[in-house]
Amino acid sequence: MSNEAKQLTTSAASAVGRWSTRELELVISGAVIVALLQLPAILSGWAAEIAPHLSRSWFMVPYMFYYCGLVVLYPVILCFSLHFILRGFWVGLLGLNAVFPNGIRWDHWKGAAIEKALYQTRGDSVQNLTKKVDAACSLMFSMMFSLIFVLIAQYTACAVITLIFILIAYQITPHFNPLWLMLAAFIIVMSIGFGTRILAAMLSRPLADDPDWADRHPKRYQFALKLCEVGYLFSLAFVASPIQWTQSTNVPRRWVVVANLVLMYTAILCAVGSILIGSGMVTMTSDIWTPAHGLETSAYPEHYENRRLPGVLSQEPSIQSDMISDDYLRLTIPLSLKRDNERMAAFCPDLKPMRQEGFRFGSAANNGDLEERAALLACFSQWITVERNGQVLNPEFLFSRDPVSGLPCLLAYIPCDDLPTGRHLLTITKKPLEGDEDRVRDDRPPTRYIPFWKNAH
Repeated sequence: MSNEAKQLTTSAASAVGRWSTRELELVISGAVIVALLQLPAILSGWAAEIAPHLSRSWFMVPYMFYYCGLVVLYPVILCFSLHFILRGFWVGLLGLNAVFPNGIRWDHWKGAAIEKALYQTRGDSVQNLTKKVDAACSLMFSMMFSLIFVLIAQYTACAVITLIFILIAYQITPHFNPLWLMLAAFIIVMSIGFGTRILAAMLSRPLADDPDWADRHPKRYQFALKLCEVGYLFSLAFVASPIQWTQSTNVPRRWVVVANLVLMYTAILCAVGSILIGSGMVTMTSDIWTPAHGLETSAYPEHYENRRLPGVLSQEPSIQSDMISDDYLRLTIPLSLKRDNERMAAFCPDLKPMRQEGFRFGSAANNGDLEERAALLACFSQWITVERNGQVLNPEFLFSRDPVSGLPCLLAYIPCDDLPTGRHLLTITKKPLEGDEDRVRDDRPPTRYIPFWKNAH
C-alpha cells in the first residue's frame, strides 16, 4: 500500500473516530438530561414527605441535604443541557460545511462594503466556528464529569460523617442540635479533602526552588506526601484531577476561574430560586380580588376529607364533609411537630414527653399509664380552642394518626344532631407562643375556619 493510501486510510479512521466520539457525547448528554430532570422533583418530594415528621432543630438536617442536593444537581443539568445544545449546533454547522464546502463566497457578497472588510479582517468562517464549538463541547463534557465526581465525593462524605456524629451524640445525650453536627461534618470534609492538600503544599514549598530539599528533609517530605495522598483519595482526585490538570495546563487560567464562578453562582441561584418558588415566596399571578385566606368567608377543600385529593398530605384541620347529615362532626387536628412540640413544653412544662427525640435503638413504644395519657390530652386542651358558631366547646380529644402520612393528630367527635339546617362555622385556634405575635405571616393565620352546612335527616 502506498504512503498516500496509508495516509488516506489513517485520516478516514481518525475522522470516523471523531464522529463516533461526538455522536456518543450527544447521545449521553440527551440521556443524562432526561434522567437528571426527574431528580429535583424526586428530591423535593422526599423533603416534603419527611419534613413534617421532624421538629424545628431536626428539620434542618434533611433541609440542608435537600438544599445541597439542588446545588449539586442544577449545575450538572445546566451543563449537560448547554452541551447538548452546542453539540446540536455543531452538527448543524457540519451539515452546512458539507453543503457549501467553499464557505463564504466573497465575490457574491451583496452587503455593505464595511461589513465585508470587517469579516474578512477577522477571518470568520463556518469552518472556524465549527472548530471553536467542537472544542468548547469537548472541554465542557470532561469538565462536567470532573464536577460530578468532586461534588458526589463531598456530598456523600458529609452525609456519612453527619450520620455517624448523630448516632454517637445520641448515645451521650439526646439534647443536642444536629445542625451543629452537620456543620462539624462539613468542616471535617473540607479539611480532609482540601486542607490536607493545602497543608502538604505549605510544608513542601521549598521543593519548588530546591530539588534536593526532599533528600535533606525526608521525614517532612514523607509526611507532606501522606497528607497529599489522603486528600487525593478522599476527594476522588484520582478521577477528577487528571481532567482538571489537563484543562488548567491548556486553557488560560482566567477562563477556568470565570467558568467555575459562573457555574457556582448559577447553581446557588437556581437552588435558592427553586426553594423560593416552591415555598410560594416568589409568585406571579393575576389573582388580585381574593384574599390569601378567606378566614370565616372561606371553604377550602383541604378542610373537608371528602373533597381532598386521595393520597395528598395535608396539615390542615378537617371534618368529614362540607355537607353534614351525621349526628357528629369528626374533627381531625394534625399536630405540627415543628411548633406544637414547643407549645406542649411551654404550656405544660411539668409534663415529660413519652419518648426521646431523634434516633432510637430498640422498641419505640412508650405508652405511659392512663394518668399520663390523660394529662397530655388535658394539656392539648389548654392551647387548642374549638368554637362552633362563636360558642367555645370542650371536646374530648383522642390520639390518632393521619392515614396517609402517619403523622400524629388529635381526633374529636362533636355532637351536631341538634343543630338547625343551614350554615354553621367551626373555629380552631392554637394559642401562639411568646413572641409569635410579631412573626405571624398573612399566609399562616393562627386560626382556622371551617364552615359546614347541616342537612335535614
